[in-house]
Amino acid sequence: MRVTRKRLCSALLAAYSLFSLYAAYSVFFKPRRPTASRGGHRERHGREYSSLGNEEWNPWEGDEKNEQIVSQQRYESNLQILKKKKLQEEKTNLQVQIWGKAAIGKYF
Repeated sequence: MRVTRKRLCSALLAAYSLFSLYAAYSVFFKPRRPTASRGGHRERHGREYSSLGNEEWNPWEGDEKNEQIVSQQRYESNLQILKKKKLQEEKTNLQVQIWGKAAIGKYF
């Protein structure tokens, strides 16, 4: 029983070592395949689409642009509100007076 357990553990250790070596080889030493180019014209539903070159088509591009515009407008409006508040704070002149107990009359 002891011999089989020892053989099993050493076989598992050897398999783990071989897998680790293969993984390291595939990550560090294996040459990378070039990515497939998307050149040429494509036909789809009767329309022709030309390639975008290095750019990829983003179906959410319009939504992202709209969101960016709305964000910019929100930023500008918040900036204006902060400027108005700052001007209002500069206009108000508050004075704080600290009175002692003797001045109030609570001193015995």
